[in-house]
Amino acid sequence: MANADPDTVGVIDAATHTIVEHISFGDGPTGIALTPDGARAYVTNNAVAGTVGVMATTVFEPGHGL
Repeated sequence: MANADPDTVGVIDAATHTIVEHISFGDGPTGIALTPDGARAYVTNNAVAGTVGVMATTVFEPGHGL
C-alpha cells in the first residue's frame, strides 16, 4: 500500500489482510505493481516525476524492513 504522505509503503499480511509494517520509501509513493512471481514490487514516486523504486518482497521480516 503506497502512502504518498508520509512517504511510506505499507506491508500487508496476505493471510490477515492487516498492515504489519510501514517502510520509508521514495518521495511520494503513489502506486505499486508486483512481478508475476511476487518477488519484487515496483513503486512509482509522485514527487519525483518519472521515477520508480524497486524493492524485494521475499526478504521481509516484521520489525526489520526490506
